[in-house]
Amino acid sequence: MMDGRLDRRQVLAGMAGAAIAAALPLPGMAAGQEGGVSLARFLRASAVLTGQYALDPVIGRNIRSLLATDADAGARIDRLVRAVEDLQHENPGNPSALLDSDRFRQEDLGAVAKEVVRGWYVGIVGPDEAPTFVTYSDALMYRAVLDVHNVPSFCGGVPHFWAEPPGDYANPFVEG
Repeated sequence: MMDGRLDRRQVLAGMAGAAIAAALPLPGMAAGQEGGVSLARFLRASAVLTGQYALDPVIGRNIRSLLATDADAGARIDRLVRAVEDLQHENPGNPSALLDSDRFRQEDLGAVAKEVVRGWYVGIVGPDEAPTFVTYSDALMYRAVLDVHNVPSFCGGVPHFWAEPPGDYANPFVEG
């Protein structure tokens, strides 16, 4: 329009341009990497440490960035990922061997590994005095029981679903 107002096409084109610009990496930054270890490598190391291989990259990016708050913390994350990669080549499929290795003890990587695992399983990163929540409903601690329990505080059905008696439920622990 010529009267100074934006029409719908101009607004949509501007929003699309802004979305594309936001998705592009900043100059000097590799895609998926905000300094230090790449997200893909962090996710692979996290999968080995947690034993879960379907990890959410958004949660992984948040855990990695919250743990790498300064250069020293970033270097510890990098050392952890390199150690997991190296030890996986030496002893594949045995995550407990990683924590028991001399390298983990010498480089004091156990604390960093536990913090990564805590971020994935509990959904919390940081010191107990000031924790940062990374996720609640997608914390790995709920995966083990999702087939029989919903995430606490989330409704398990329609309103008042709990008031109705259960349908035909075969209890696997009772014979008959």
